[in-house]
Amino acid sequence: MDTNILNALIVTIAGLVSGVIGYFIREYQNRANNFFNVYLISSTTKRGDKIKIDLDVRSKIEESNLFKKVKEEAEFGDIYDNWDLADDLKRIWKKIEVILINSHSIVDEDEYFDCIADVFEFRNFDYWMKRFLIRNIVDNLKVTREKKLIKINTIDKDGDCYIEFPKKNVSFNVGENPAIQSKSEILLNNLSEKNIINLKKLFNEFRQFMVHEYEISLAILDKLIDIKNKQSRWLLYVTVSNISKYPLLFGLYPVLNIHHNKNTYPSNMYIATINEKGIISDTFKPVLVKPNETLDLAIITKDIERESENGAIIRGVFEKKIGKLSIKWNVIRPGLFQNQIITSRKQKISDCHIA
Repeated sequence: MDTNILNALIVTIAGLVSGVIGYFIREYQNRANNFFNVYLISSTTKRGDKIKIDLDVRSKIEESNLFKKVKEEAEFGDIYDNWDLADDLKRIWKKIEVILINSHSIVDEDEYFDCIADVFEFRNFDYWMKRFLIRNIVDNLKVTREKKLIKINTIDKDGDCYIEFPKKNVSFNVGENPAIQSKSEILLNNLSEKNIINLKKLFNEFRQFMVHEYEISLAILDKLIDIKNKQSRWLLYVTVSNISKYPLLFGLYPVLNIHHNKNTYPSNMYIATINEKGIISDTFKPVLVKPNETLDLAIITKDIERESENGAIIRGVFEKKIGKLSIKWNVIRPGLFQNQIITSRKQKISDCHIA
């Protein structure tokens, strides 16, 4: 072959190879370059989900005047509300009971009202008291509010009234139901009149009513927790930063990998957006992250825990704050190789806040 022709071919081939190598170098430089950080791990549920409830739980709830009655197939929202109530009773009731027992033996008027004012500050106290008043015959304790020794302000549009005890002001919600408001007047009028004899009788009957409800809560709480957990999905709040030169589209279905004891446990997720007020909304299209932009996104497990192959394992590592996690995400970017799967660095679960 002619030497000139050979040299020309070599130059041409070298140019082509150089061009291809240069192109791939640019592709590498323009790859999806990102930073992920999971800063909060929580769980979420859907109130409208239907679930079956065991007979023993339903039977216990039937004995109650506080808990929502449920059928064999119940809406999860009702179960969640019953769990919330049972949890409050376990955490709060004993503190209220101690105050009521101590107040019963107090003779001094000022000391009595200083003591009894404290129970009005507990979460759900007004709800529990209204349920007691509407279910029990306490009409014999009716008095008129003539002396007005304790000032009680007018009920507002939300059903709240404000009681001015000697050392603190508290609120009591009577609701909007006229029948419940009428029953609540029995408590409020006796407070206004400083009728300690009637109040001690009323609070003593209330305590007996609540002891029964407290025992029911202890009997069903663990079972309600188990139902709630198995019906929940994990919700991870993720900061996503695009530190590449080009916009990136983050796909709808990332994969969460849990790394523990040399094993990896994958879980399919879907993404949701978070607005400025922190409200999470499902999205049905990939999320665009502009160059040098940082967004907060949520990723949620597709399956509820009891339907997830690794559900129990994931709960275990999250609750114990052990192991590590990473996220594998399909990203679309400009260039020849538009689809790219990127995986975040492994992050210690103990570094995440778990709500």
